[in-house]
Amino acid sequence: MQNNTNFQKELDDLIDSLGREGRVPTLLLHSCCAPCSSYVLSYLSNYFYITVFYYNPNIYPEEEYAKRVKEQERFISEFPTKYPVKFIAGEYEPKDFYDAAKGLEHEKEGGARCTECFRLRLTHAAEKAKELNSDYFTTTLSISPMKDAARLNRLGDEIAAAYGLKYLHSDFKKKNGFLKSTQISKEYGMYRQNYCGCIFSLKEREEAEAKKIANCNNRYERRPPMATLWGGRFEKGEDDLTKAFNDSISFDKRLFEEDVVGSIAHVKMLSKQGIISEAEGKSIIDGLNSIKADVESGALEITDEYEDIHSFVEATLIDRIGDAGKKMHTGRSRNDQVALDMRMYTRKKVLEVRAELLTLLTTINKISKENLDTIMPGFTHLQKAQPVTLAHHFSAYFEMFKRDVLRLNDIYKRMNYCPLGSGALAGTTYDLDRNFVAKELDFYGPTENSMDGVSDRDYLIEFLSALSMICMHLSRFSEEIIIWNTNEYRYIEIDDGFSTGSSIMPQKKNPDIAELVRGKTGRVYGELMSLLTTMKGIPLAYNKDMQEDKELSFDAMDNVLISIKVFNGMLSTLKFNKERMLDSAAGGFTNATDAADYLVKKGMPFRDAHGVIGQMVVYCIKEGKSLNELSMEEFKEFSELFDEDIYEAIDLKVCVDKRLTIGAPGEKVMEDYVKNADEFIETEMGRKFP
Repeated sequence: MQNNTNFQKELDDLIDSLGREGRVPTLLLHSCCAPCSSYVLSYLSNYFYITVFYYNPNIYPEEEYAKRVKEQERFISEFPTKYPVKFIAGEYEPKDFYDAAKGLEHEKEGGARCTECFRLRLTHAAEKAKELNSDYFTTTLSISPMKDAARLNRLGDEIAAAYGLKYLHSDFKKKNGFLKSTQISKEYGMYRQNYCGCIFSLKEREEAEAKKIANCNNRYERRPPMATLWGGRFEKGEDDLTKAFNDSISFDKRLFEEDVVGSIAHVKMLSKQGIISEAEGKSIIDGLNSIKADVESGALEITDEYEDIHSFVEATLIDRIGDAGKKMHTGRSRNDQVALDMRMYTRKKVLEVRAELLTLLTTINKISKENLDTIMPGFTHLQKAQPVTLAHHFSAYFEMFKRDVLRLNDIYKRMNYCPLGSGALAGTTYDLDRNFVAKELDFYGPTENSMDGVSDRDYLIEFLSALSMICMHLSRFSEEIIIWNTNEYRYIEIDDGFSTGSSIMPQKKNPDIAELVRGKTGRVYGELMSLLTTMKGIPLAYNKDMQEDKELSFDAMDNVLISIKVFNGMLSTLKFNKERMLDSAAGGFTNATDAADYLVKKGMPFRDAHGVIGQMVVYCIKEGKSLNELSMEEFKEFSELFDEDIYEAIDLKVCVDKRLTIGAPGEKVMEDYVKNADEFIETEMGRKFP
């Protein structure tokens, strides 16, 4: 069994096969705690009859075990499931755990001691599954970011073979299970513990905490050593309120990957230039990679005792490799460091938004290709104007989002220059190779003025402006979806998965997703205006005001990305009422312009023809008729130029298909359009950056 096996896909495939067979097997689910089991139950109880077996021999002390049993019982009794869930509490048997852990007491959490603990738990689960004659057994342990799914599943298979059972492979992290279990835990008032509860792990954490406390020098000091990258100038530490006001770790920790990758490139350059030795460079890079691996696995947590993400990375590095880590910051300032981090993060988000837009464009063009002949009214002033097709209407939005993609291309080209090496504002006296770093980090080159390099936020303003434009387009489209979904229009039906109901009116099916997308537009506009306002009064070069660029930019990026994704999901599942659209077009005199054009082609000046058709519309309204329903005698009363061919001229399909100029809704024109649209998508999906 290899570590790269997609265990969660195996489980999902099994569930699919059970659904096809119409079977609902029994499952013994070993639970380590109620919060972990919460998401697993919400997922698996749709497909299995589950018996939850709570067994956690390493919990310390005994009162904690009893508390967790009660919490598990309460949760199962309150949580709604498709199939009934039973509960069995295992005995509290710490001796078994201590016997299994003998000789491994000083192993770090996640090592061999944990493996033996897993084996003990799964063995007891297998015994219980055998006793109950369960079809399968498994554990909730794979939900934890600190648990190795491959190791758990390998153990499960070994124990299942010994007991003649089937072990259910899983890796609930793949379904973001830890986060979802945290959300469910909050909803049900459960305590979500982010670490193991065994006494050895507890001691390990207490020793680490004691080490931090021992290094605190005075009553103002609330940080471990190196939690800030400054301090020599100061005689005492920050006031607590100042610390809370000044620190940015709570939000700039999302720049962790960029900070590590940028630091590795900087250290490679320092080593290449002989500013630090090769051995020091290798030690630093290995240390940075180990920090990155531990944070990604969940073994290392980014905590708020550090001032910012740079402090966390550097302090952790020095703690791991010693004095060599103190040389990492040679030749750079936090000013150019954060400028680099933010530019790299934004560059990544530009490409993510761009990719989601191309997916949305694919959906729009697919709908257009399927509806080249779906006639509907086109509107001006929300009044029916002329007949168009659904394909033509959707292609208008294709053009909007196409421009958004091209705007993002331009933003990427302008922003993709590396500020690292600008120093605090005036470069550095070290012999840095800025071109090397720029190439290493996939930039086109270095920025050409160090003061601008550390203080430029134009790229962020441009990106937020582009995001605002995207939101405006999404909002316009959402407004139409909302209108078309009303009982008065009934052009579309929104899928249940993208609708919500009312707490009091049982008949309601609300277009809340479209409304939320529309609503988030104002939020993103506000974030653009906030950044513009922040930057308007800042002198050169870096000022702390610029720290305010992050939270609002992160929020805008997050909201636009999820808005595009959820909007695309809603759009791709829409059902169109084609007959209703056609009836609506027929009932609104949308062919009146074509009737006027008919008279013009017969020799009448357009202004006169306009007046004649206007009089006919008034007549039709009084008589309750459409133009198509008038008799030839009625046509002749308004003009002798009318003949039998008027009926073909004002047929809605003819009205549409005769519009053959570039950009018009005629079917032949639209066939070319959707073909060109496919080519645009293919070209842009294949575009390489940088």
